[in-house]
Amino acid sequence: MRITRMTRILFGLVALILSLPVWAQYYVQATDPVEGTCTIFDEVDDINDRTEFSITATGTMALPAGSPNMVVIGGTNEDGRWFMTQSTVPGAALPGPLPWIVHRLPTVGDPVTLGLSLYPVSAGAAVGTGFGVDVSCDSNGVFSASPSVMVSAEAGAPYSVSYTGGVIGGTCSETNISGSVNGSVFLPPPLDDNLVVYIAVNGTPVGTGYNTLNPASTSGIQTFDYDFPATTLPYSITGTVYPWRNGIPVGTGVTITYHCTAQGLSSSEPQSVTAARSTPVPALSSWALLLLAGLSAWVAVRRMRGTT
Repeated sequence: MRITRMTRILFGLVALILSLPVWAQYYVQATDPVEGTCTIFDEVDDINDRTEFSITATGTMALPAGSPNMVVIGGTNEDGRWFMTQSTVPGAALPGPLPWIVHRLPTVGDPVTLGLSLYPVSAGAAVGTGFGVDVSCDSNGVFSASPSVMVSAEAGAPYSVSYTGGVIGGTCSETNISGSVNGSVFLPPPLDDNLVVYIAVNGTPVGTGYNTLNPASTSGIQTFDYDFPATTLPYSITGTVYPWRNGIPVGTGVTITYHCTAQGLSSSEPQSVTAARSTPVPALSSWALLLLAGLSAWVAVRRMRGTT
């Protein structure tokens, strides 16, 4: 079979287009540490007590066309979503400063903290990559921010929950266990619940819990708090935790078994587990479909000429 130069070029273009993502790479990124100020309002009427943040993030963005095309997510409540429309010029500067109000006052040893995430948005859904940060205001009105972390809304992002070592400072009763464990998470956007835990008592499933972590990427101490039907000591609780997106577990999770006795709470070594998933047929971009149609027509013409 002869392969002409034109055939090679066409097949090369097909391979190139099919290797590209279906949508452009949108992003919101911070290039410098997040800065800001906070003001405490201790009102006569407690219902009006609040801490007001003014947050400045220096960075760049490349956003989809359309409105809205960006979202700022503050905290984990449903009202903490600020959709906006910003410049679609690649490399445009981040908007700011960003105002945010938390209806709580800081106290000594208990600052007001706020998880904050910024993502590109297309058709109302987060896309591409963004960044997250924790900001806080102490009882003296001093603002601080954690280093920013990259977060992702990409369908193929390596979402994961990972724990290492044993339980830290855990407690247990006949209806609850709580404590902490070292680990890291990389989760879907916190527009909805982005973490799920399946709970089993003495090997019998008893419930499923959901949570929203914002920002969706953290490393260090991860807390847990499980309620379950009353169970006599001693017992074992197995928690299997996955990233959660669009109503299903995704990526890589972790399972860990806690043992509650009269002497307290201990745990097994955490084990990595993979979420069951189907393999979707890759979607093709409009350009890829057009090129494939053109290539098919060209091949058909060549065949007709070869048999005439």
